[in-house]
Amino acid sequence: MTDFINQLTPFILQLIIVLVVLLLRSVIAIVQTKDTTHFFRFYCQRLSDKVNNQHNGTQQQKIAGAAATLITVIPIIIIIWLFEDFVEVPILWHSLLLFFALSGAGAQRMASQLITSINKQENSSAKAHLQPWVLRDTSTLSSMGLCKACIEMLWLNYLQRQFLVILLYLLIGPIAAICYRILLEIHYSWNTKIEKYQYFGKFVGKIISLLQWLPALILSIELSFLMFSKTNRTSAQSISSHISRLTSDYLLATAAKINNVQLGGVALYQGHKLRRVSFNQSGSQPSTTELSNTIKQLQLVKALNIGIIFSMLVLSMFISFAT
Repeated sequence: MTDFINQLTPFILQLIIVLVVLLLRSVIAIVQTKDTTHFFRFYCQRLSDKVNNQHNGTQQQKIAGAAATLITVIPIIIIIWLFEDFVEVPILWHSLLLFFALSGAGAQRMASQLITSINKQENSSAKAHLQPWVLRDTSTLSSMGLCKACIEMLWLNYLQRQFLVILLYLLIGPIAAICYRILLEIHYSWNTKIEKYQYFGKFVGKIISLLQWLPALILSIELSFLMFSKTNRTSAQSISSHISRLTSDYLLATAAKINNVQLGGVALYQGHKLRRVSFNQSGSQPSTTELSNTIKQLQLVKALNIGIIFSMLVLSMFISFAT
């Protein structure tokens, strides 16, 4: 068995690790009930309490946020990088890093529970299901608002917590994947949608936006390809207007057009009303029907990406053993 593993190229091992960890994460998501990152987010909150002074000028808050991000990320990455030299089985170490970098596998299950609660007119239960998955306040949302927020969450959750993590792992390596995940957790903790972090979280927010832009574009192309019968030239031109923003807006714009629903717009964050970018304002308001369609579309996109990874694995093994 050891000899067989030694014959495999590093890229083949990477692909195998991705498929195995994805399977393991999916199984664990069925029974997992708590977010395992709450300790790190607690650290972020305490750090921001110490260094984020809202009475300081805008530029000072931005510098403080950048410094806090760097002093958090750099030591952790250096320790992980140095520790790798002492690991006798790199494949297990890389698998562990990818395992911790990935999350969000239970989002679709939660969305199904939310649909059931809304159909039973149990809005309080639906709000309780959704709140741990979103930053916005769900207590004032109607059933339409819950569906809209859930649709946005499903796409952004897959983009941020799975697709981009795997892409970085395959292209750069496990340390890049875990570094991104740390930055993402900092971004969640210091999100600029929260009034007190609107300047303090700018630095890490900009990094995350830049990292997400290309993966969001790839996912948008995949979704448009799979749902090609529901798109047209006018829709494509409307969606392309968001590409210059260098954010993940392109993905939400695509999802809104394909399902002909409105996404984005005004949302409440810790009592502060924020007017976000609106997508497809001529569309209808989302309902459980569109949310169910989104779950199916996301399943298709996931199946496509897993199929691509598996095909790359088979082709790489064929080339490796043929030569």
